[in-house]
Amino acid sequence: MKKILTFLFLLLLTYPLQAQALPELRQYVTTGQIEAEITTVKNAGNRFTSFGKCLLRYSGNKLRGNYQQLFSDRNQFIGNKDNTGLEIDLSNGTITIILNSWGGGRETYQAQVQSNGKLLVSNNTGLVVIVSLEKKGQAID
Repeated sequence: MKKILTFLFLLLLTYPLQAQALPELRQYVTTGQIEAEITTVKNAGNRFTSFGKCLLRYSGNKLRGNYQQLFSDRNQFIGNKDNTGLEIDLSNGTITIILNSWGGGRETYQAQVQSNGKLLVSNNTGLVVIVSLEKKGQAID
């Protein structure tokens, strides 16, 4: 009986958090790790592309992680890298890029979430931000 009550308590404790996530993103309300690939394309003015990859952890209805951001305009992705943070708000799909190498500035983008929840895309202010998500250990479909 004690085990059943403990299970029900844990279930009720996690349910409100899952309910706060977009349906496409509920699969990431987990204690497991999620892999993210982040690509940005600046399509106006000084054009460049950046890329990074990291593991995210779930905390406070957000996925959070840090990655080394590579840039196309820095010796073909081989030059200096920026230490960059990533936050994804599961309740609304907002992507926040944190510029750790540049004093912690924050850039926030409202993303469109693909129906399977594996791809978030924002196309605004001359910068396209694409985040591809995958639960660690699962194949991409």
